[in-house]
Amino acid sequence: MATKEFLRDVRKKLNSDHGRKANLVLGNTSGDLDSICSAIAYAQLLHQIEVMKKKEGTLHVPILNFPRKELCLRLQSQFWLSQKDLIGGEEGTEGTVETLLTFIDDPEVQKYLDDPAVSISLTDHNELDASQESLAPRVTRVIDHHVEGPRSVLRRDGEEKPMFSVMGGTSVGSCCTLVTEEWIRFLSESSEGEGLPRAVAFLLGGPVLTDTINFAENLRGQRWSERDEKAIDQISKVLGWESSERLRQFDLLSNVKFDRAANLAVGPLNLLRMDAKTFDYRPTGGKPEDTAVRTAYASLCLDLGETIRHFGASAFSSALADFAKEKGGAALVVVLGCVPDEESGGMRRQLVLWSGGFFGLDQLRGIASVLDSKGAELENLELDGVAGEGTEATAPLLLFRQKNSKASRKMLEPWVSAAVSA
Repeated sequence: MATKEFLRDVRKKLNSDHGRKANLVLGNTSGDLDSICSAIAYAQLLHQIEVMKKKEGTLHVPILNFPRKELCLRLQSQFWLSQKDLIGGEEGTEGTVETLLTFIDDPEVQKYLDDPAVSISLTDHNELDASQESLAPRVTRVIDHHVEGPRSVLRRDGEEKPMFSVMGGTSVGSCCTLVTEEWIRFLSESSEGEGLPRAVAFLLGGPVLTDTINFAENLRGQRWSERDEKAIDQISKVLGWESSERLRQFDLLSNVKFDRAANLAVGPLNLLRMDAKTFDYRPTGGKPEDTAVRTAYASLCLDLGETIRHFGASAFSSALADFAKEKGGAALVVVLGCVPDEESGGMRRQLVLWSGGFFGLDQLRGIASVLDSKGAELENLELDGVAGEGTEATAPLLLFRQKNSKASRKMLEPWVSAAVSA
């Protein structure tokens, strides 16, 4: 079954047949390309495994873990999912994919979320968003490449939990690499002897290229590994991608992702919603009932200094306050900015720490000091109306240049956790 037909079949059954056994495959709440594509491809794999075993009893539903109205904010994901290689259509045209997708806030999904008999599979995360921690007891599968932290569903209450898991380690650049490996393993064991479906290969190929920065040599062992390399070789074999075509596809995806005008056009609050995650941090050695510090992350494909100047410090601070409120009253907001650096050929990163009152400036500086000592290499950036003591209109906000350009959110999040939980 092609990916398009699989997604259409899921939508049809989801709307008409709640009585059957179901498994929701959740990507993480950031809704980036890796998260979305890994959820779709993994759900399709689980379906194919049942077809092979002639046990089509479970409805495996890939869930985009953000509101349907926010798909338009995921510029890169919307572009990739709409390509003809994935959903068909006339040569050289893009199709409409939104009607094939299932989102966390779709009304028909709620009854499955509320049903304790419905199992949960996680892709591209092993720690549930703070707003979804109630789902933890129902998680039966995890496929991920992030650090297994103290809040991991794999190890709740300090004890390892039995479930199917594929943990790639932080040197694996993309969760889609791990999903590719699972597809290849399944196909090698299948008596039908079929190769990786073309649409699945295309779906997985984009995230592998973007997450590894097209296998930038200076990021070997940090942003990508031999496993990513083997995965893209398998994918390229199916798609006929030579190195020049890989570069072309990577450039297409990068140009969409870092389109400055398109990003700024959505406004400051929507920018923060584009790629967001939320965690609850409790004191180290504390008890579950201890008050948690809710921390929200937003990743922007923009230079943060330029972005704040564009909207104005007051408007940007107001957006941060609204964003924190949306995320359940987050006490701390961490904003990460990232843009290509033409001089070095790498990335240029900035970081904002903001608090609506829970943390004062000195405490924010203390958090920054921990991040710096862990390896973020932060340098304070002065920006009129932003850094410093703040004003009545702007809560404490600190802006930094992050000189360690290799430290992405995946690396920074455990450091923030350590700083806040200390």
